[in-house]
Amino acid sequence: MVILKKTNSLLGRNYSFSGVVVGGDKRGSELGFPTANIKLSSQEKLLPANGIYAVRVLLENEKYTGLLSIGNRPTFYNAGELVTEVYIYNFNREIYGEVVTIELVERLRGEEKFNSAEDLINQMDKDKENGLKIFNELNN
Repeated sequence: MVILKKTNSLLGRNYSFSGVVVGGDKRGSELGFPTANIKLSSQEKLLPANGIYAVRVLLENEKYTGLLSIGNRPTFYNAGELVTEVYIYNFNREIYGEVVTIELVERLRGEEKFNSAEDLINQMDKDKENGLKIFNELNN
């Protein structure tokens, strides 16, 4: 948490990366949190530690807020590939093939393995609330 804040402070802006929205396994939608999977524009771009982040999403010159997950999805996979996916608040559009830029605002927590999909959904609800609090504080 402290590392991202320090990085953003030293940069004078939020750390960001871009990528193309690609298809995923649709699990986010099944859980009530549809996500856009992102294929990074550059394989040399450094990503922060696995976890959940409050983010701003730039898409077609519009800014949105959301939650980013970087990780291997350990609740569902023992040795899954690294996936970068974003849940955008109050958003319901097909954006496959679109380029998005993600600005990391704050790290909420590390990646966790949950005992069930229900436990994961409960945590995702908490993450959503915590992310909204962060953006409400930034806007006041």
